[in-house]
Amino acid sequence: MIAIAFGAFHIVRSRARERLGLSCGLRGNGMCFSSALLTEVPHEAFSIVEDVEYGIRLGERGYAVRYADEAHVYGEMVSTAAAASSQRRRWEEGRKELVRRNGPRLLRAGVAKRNKVMFDLGVDLILPPLSRVAVLSVLGLCAALAFCWWFHALALSVFSFGFAVFAVVSYVLRGWSVSQTGLRGLLDLGLARYTSSGRPACACERPRAPRRVGFARSARNNRTELWARGSRGGPRVARNPLPPPPAFDVSSRPHDSRTK
Repeated sequence: MIAIAFGAFHIVRSRARERLGLSCGLRGNGMCFSSALLTEVPHEAFSIVEDVEYGIRLGERGYAVRYADEAHVYGEMVSTAAAASSQRRRWEEGRKELVRRNGPRLLRAGVAKRNKVMFDLGVDLILPPLSRVAVLSVLGLCAALAFCWWFHALALSVFSFGFAVFAVVSYVLRGWSVSQTGLRGLLDLGLARYTSSGRPACACERPRAPRRVGFARSARNNRTELWARGSRGGPRVARNPLPPPPAFDVSSRPHDSRTK
């Protein structure tokens, strides 16, 4: 499921934005910057989702992040459901804060300046999770069909919500196709359910009651790394730090270009 979600979110969306001449955004691993760019736009992003925050700052300064489809970067992933849930909650909370501070502002600036990069960055922030879009589309289609049946009339909303459902299904299937997970991935996709935060979860996973807890970076190769984020600065490792990740090779890297 993670491979399918990454295929849809990173590959499908990034390819589309690259072809449309938009900023592909920063997604954590595999980011490459020139020294000249870092000098002009210092990396002064300290939120929980600092990659998204810095991508917004680049767009505001006239830079579009480019996507190198032929490059592959492999990172270490969480290995337990509890660790993945903590990671999702951390990302969601950080993204909500960015939406409050930057979403409407980017939309207004994009319209006022006729800047499609800034407008797309704002749309990307305020866009709800895919699960909510899917649920609302299905409910809307059911309501439109019920209206047509009750009043014996064909409503335009049937085509609108029907197209929305078709677009969501096509998007997910395209993510599955680029994930190269085969029939096993398609089976997992059919058995998947979605959590309240909008992220996919395994169908056999027991639902847990939400609770307010501190975030923990955990369960990578049977070792845990506990950390706490202070009021300023980055995370502070408390105990049992992980060894540095192995080196990797990237055949090519994305480049930054100033948009006009």
